[in-house]
Amino acid sequence: MNRFRSQTARSRWGPIVLLVAANLLVGFLLAPHYGQSTDEAANLLFAQGSLASYQHPEDPYLDPVREDKGPFYLMVWLELGQAFDRAVAGWEFVDGRHFVNFLAFQLALVSVYALAIRFVKPTVALAATLLFETQPVLFGHAFINQKDSPFMAFFAATMALGVSAFTCQADARKGNRPSFERAAPTEQARQLYEQFVAELRQTGLAVHTGVFGEFMQVRSTNDGPVVILLDSKRAF
Repeated sequence: MNRFRSQTARSRWGPIVLLVAANLLVGFLLAPHYGQSTDEAANLLFAQGSLASYQHPEDPYLDPVREDKGPFYLMVWLELGQAFDRAVAGWEFVDGRHFVNFLAFQLALVSVYALAIRFVKPTVALAATLLFETQPVLFGHAFINQKDSPFMAFFAATMALGVSAFTCQADARKGNRPSFERAAPTEQARQLYEQFVAELRQTGLAVHTGVFGEFMQVRSTNDGPVVILLDSKRAF
């Protein structure tokens, strides 16, 4: 049994492990080829001042423009970036920080894959992750954007969305209209939906839900949302 579980885990998580490993090599080679972004100097000062506040709490660093923004990532970004700059020969003072941003982007990729694999096969989940990664804006900003890209990564790592849909079991073998007699009763369907949401929350993810049973307009302009499996030869 343990061997079977190990093989299953490798088949499910092997693709994303290989992708991240390949990305780390590519990122290591590309990090020195990005210049400093326009807001990087200001973020650097913010990180340095925030770190100094821990050493001198009697004189905290204050930035009125950033009162609603936490310094945690920027402090990590600064310290790890400097460590990489010291460790890698030939890297300039910005290269290590850009590589740290790219490491945060890998968290976003793993999160996208982890969400996708809940619903589709590993190959499809990997294809979706690659499509996400290779968007020019996302890939380029993965190095030079020390605000939006890391926020996206941490957001994806802690977020799952559960939306209740009106899904009925339809029997279309007779007549001109589908029969929903074998569909689950409302309360039973509600319990299944709430169980799904509860199991997601048990993983530690922040789960936002819709309102079960409500009629709504979705962006695809479908009234519902409604999902119907239709087959005139058999009942599902």
